[in-house]
Amino acid sequence: MYEEGIEVTKWIYTDNQFITSLSSFFEQKASFESFQTCDETIVYSLSYSDELILLQYPLFSKFHIKQLRLFLSKINEFHHLFRVMNAQEKYIYLLENFPQIILKAKLKHIASLIGVSQETLSRIRASIN
Repeated sequence: MYEEGIEVTKWIYTDNQFITSLSSFFEQKASFESFQTCDETIVYSLSYSDELILLQYPLFSKFHIKQLRLFLSKINEFHHLFRVMNAQEKYIYLLENFPQIILKAKLKHIASLIGVSQETLSRIRASIN
């Protein structure tokens, strides 16, 4: 996503995660988000019409609801906490709760996610170690 001509990272997905623009998929409208991969990636897709067919099966429906609830809960927690945390607290939160992001993501994306420059992120990382 770009804000004022600058690329802004809103979230970093790692291995074996579902990814979608929720409003785009569920409301069938154009997305305001874009996604990019930084590693070799295998993508499986599910169309909206196929999802509607699969939802007729109780096992898929149960799985789908469980995944959506977990995803929405994590998004809600993330946005609440990130709004009240400073940059160092955000980095520590990611380190403790999403270590795979810290291990796999590029520093420029982590810096963008927590809202600081790469230089500031380097200072935060140095102060923690």
